[in-house]
Amino acid sequence: MTWHNIKTSSFTARMDTLETQTAIYIWDGIRLAKRHKRGQLSMHYLLYTLIQACNATLMFLWLNQLIDSPMYSWSGPSILVDLYNGLNWKDTGHFPRITHCDFTRRKLASVHTETVLCVLTLNIYYEKLLLFLWFWMLFVAIVSWFNCITWARIMCVPQASKFKLQSFLSVHAGSSVYMDRFFRELPTSYLTLAMFNILEQAEDNGDQSHSPLLIEKGTKAI
Repeated sequence: MTWHNIKTSSFTARMDTLETQTAIYIWDGIRLAKRHKRGQLSMHYLLYTLIQACNATLMFLWLNQLIDSPMYSWSGPSILVDLYNGLNWKDTGHFPRITHCDFTRRKLASVHTETVLCVLTLNIYYEKLLLFLWFWMLFVAIVSWFNCITWARIMCVPQASKFKLQSFLSVHAGSSVYMDRFFRELPTSYLTLAMFNILEQAEDNGDQSHSPLLIEKGTKAI
């Protein structure tokens, strides 16, 4: 009977019913799901940053091994310094352009091995490409480890979590009382979880004018 009344009512009446009755149960269901799974979000993201950093490091070490030189341990900057000093491949042996090639030539009742000079034209391009990739993978590995360590610090150090949460919250000038109340009532161990919950609420809301409301309900959503 209740559903029949809602279905046959006007659009405005149906919206009022949704906002006053149905929305309460929907919000409780979403909040209950977040309460059980919110800790997984931070751990999954931290694990993702760790995997990304390890992958970048392994790719960098593999690339360094690929262009490994018997003269240097770190091939990238060493080869770059040699090029800057005017030492070409004839002096260093890096990415040779000309090498000796052996091949067999069959003659009547015999096989002869001949040696000729081969031009390796592609090494001209490989040298520049691999050097660029060497420095690029080094940059990616450094940034990935910095990001991983930064988020690990944010999730493990309460003061860092508080600072990060404050930087994300968009609050009007007159709503500082809500900010103080939020951090005063929020347990220290829940700062990281609160950060992700508030961010999810802000994304769903999409309106900065409701920032005080989000902060005021932040402790209740944990």
